[in-house]
Amino acid sequence: MGLFSKLRGRHAKQAEPVATHSYWDDPEPPREPWFGTDAALLSDTGPAREHNEDCVLALAHPIPGRAGERIRLAALADGMGGHQAGETASRIAVETAIEFHRRESEKTTARCLADALDEANRAVFDHAGTNPSLEGMGTTLVLLALSDGGAWCAWVGDSRAYRWRDGQIEQITRDDTVVRELLDQGVIDESQVAAHPERSVLSQALGTKPSLRRLNIAGPIEFTIGDRFLLCSDGLHDVVPDVVLAEALAGTSARAIADALLQRAIASRADDNISCVVIGIDALPVGTPRPRATAALVRDPP
Repeated sequence: MGLFSKLRGRHAKQAEPVATHSYWDDPEPPREPWFGTDAALLSDTGPAREHNEDCVLALAHPIPGRAGERIRLAALADGMGGHQAGETASRIAVETAIEFHRRESEKTTARCLADALDEANRAVFDHAGTNPSLEGMGTTLVLLALSDGGAWCAWVGDSRAYRWRDGQIEQITRDDTVVRELLDQGVIDESQVAAHPERSVLSQALGTKPSLRRLNIAGPIEFTIGDRFLLCSDGLHDVVPDVVLAEALAGTSARAIADALLQRAIASRADDNISCVVIGIDALPVGTPRPRATAALVRDPP
């Protein structure tokens, strides 16, 4: 089965965002738990910056009827608008999206992600209005939700999500950039992208306006044991090509992969903050379930 079971884009290695909301609310058939996760979160200031305006966060839940827990939702944001503003925007975005997903249990995954984007956008926009020093702040945001029925991804901006399988990497997201739109319109071709003066200009960011121009939702994304997912900011994907990302994702563990990606970005003279979330899909852990009262927020250790 391909990357998407319901969506297929015009490009073999990149899918179109959902253009219709028709099945966001379709009931999700119940399935028995079948996978676990090995995850690592990493956010580094990078060699060229003094402050880190990125933020990463994940929500882990107990596996029903099994020992241990697994990642339910991962979030990564790359803030903009100056040190204080960018750092604040990215933190508010990921915390709002995670908290919204944590408390919404009746909605489908797709609907929950779409609403989480809207909620995070309002939270960042409203907070910017409380302090003149935060005026104009915004952020990217990419969310990846995992369930036994498949994965769903939602995003705003140019932070990316990939799925890796058997040495091959496929991009799930589609950049919200001016250059991407020019490329889609046929105004420029692939050979002109790298040197284009507006290569890093976003066509949409979270929190800069009262509402989002477009909701980017993709899924359900099929995955199996042995697959890996990568979320990353442009501080990584701008300097490390997909073929090198794929090589690194073949590593032995999520933590080893995240560390290797950081080192490759630094070696490639990254001039931005470097952040990633790596999630490996594992077989279910064996053992007796342990009682747990609440879900866990997983942060990268300092």
